[in-house]
Amino acid sequence: MDELDIKKNKLSIWLKMVIAGASLIIVFVLLRVFGVLQWYTIYTTGNMPTINVGDHILATNLITPDRFDLVTFKHKEGGREEIWIKRLCAFEGESVQIIAGDLYINDVYQDKDLNLMHDYRSEKLMADVMISRLDLEAHLHYIPYQQEDSLDLLLSTDQAASRPTLRRIIKNEPNDSIASFWGENWNENYFGPIIIPKNNCFVLGDNREQSKDSRYIGFVAMDDIYGVLF
Repeated sequence: MDELDIKKNKLSIWLKMVIAGASLIIVFVLLRVFGVLQWYTIYTTGNMPTINVGDHILATNLITPDRFDLVTFKHKEGGREEIWIKRLCAFEGESVQIIAGDLYINDVYQDKDLNLMHDYRSEKLMADVMISRLDLEAHLHYIPYQQEDSLDLLLSTDQAASRPTLRRIIKNEPNDSIASFWGENWNENYFGPIIIPKNNCFVLGDNREQSKDSRYIGFVAMDDIYGVLF
């Protein structure tokens, strides 16, 4: 093989590599455009502890959403369309109610198998120990609220387990945003009951104290569900 043939072979190999790379990029772009493969970086705390700030997640529209799936959906915020991620909790025709911060669907308690975030009040000494042991201050946007002899902590269900002295903080006064949207004196801890209309669903964030979800924005049309996390 002469020098010219060697150069031609090298050029052919590089050309094949460029074509293969370009083809892969085109495939990934098409998968993204058509929603088959979706990938996102998380910048909000609304789905902690399941999804944390800085996490990278994947979703697809090839999966039919089921109850308690984390889904992506289209939502207009501030005049522009965005993709949001929440947990699909209830479907059309079902009754949704939140009582003392707990979710009920058709009068059946639903939160027992979910690891959720809630506000808890703790005696200050114990709270200081928990902050240190659980590294709570490592959570982005975590700010304990201090009172004279206690601290309010944002904890997951798992973190609060086996700590009987903790007290869930349950708000009773109406939330202005929720009350204004629904025309009812509801808040994030006491909501409904309400029946979900046809072709709609009800979504919640796992961080029940800091999630802008169906309590604030209303029902989500099933046609706006964009993908399911996997």
